[in-house]
Order: sequence, then C-alpha cells, then structure tokens
Amino acid sequence: MSLSTPTASESSLNRPGKPRTLPKATAQILSDSVRVTPMDGMSGMLIDMVLRLKKEHSNQTKLIDISIECPDFKPSRICVDGSWYKIA
Repeated sequence: MSLSTPTASESSLNRPGKPRTLPKATAQILSDSVRVTPMDGMSGMLIDMVLRLKKEHSNQTKLIDISIECPDFKPSRICVDGSWYKIA
C-alpha cells in the first residue's frame, strides 16, 4: 500500500479560486498526551500529541491529533487528523 503525502500546493488550502480565510484560534498542547517513540532503529523519533484548538470569536473547542515524523531527528512530515503533509 502506497502512502500519498500531499505537499502544501496539493493540499485543500491552495485550491484555485477565492482564497480561504481561516478563523483565528489559540492552541494548547495537552501535556498528558505527548508521546515520543523511537523510529528507524533509534536514528529518529515520532512525536504524537493532542492539541486543543479554541476559536477566537466563539466558545468552540476542537481536539486535533498531531503526529510529527523526525527521521535523523529533523522534522519531515506532519499528520493532522489523519492527513500527512511534508514540512521539510
């Protein structure tokens, strides 16, 4: 099974047409949710965490699962709620 990794230009944020304005929000990492796991035979790590996102102009709060792959201890991809994106 092949895992497709969209780049920023392939993501839903850069669709042709009118630019999308995202609402302002504050984020807080839930400290008891952070996990660091070795990867590639201890030559890197995977960081998993849950982020609490609160929209600025409402009382709406959303929990988001985040995973960051760091082969050779350098961030390369991020998974946000199940979708992977290249960051390096």
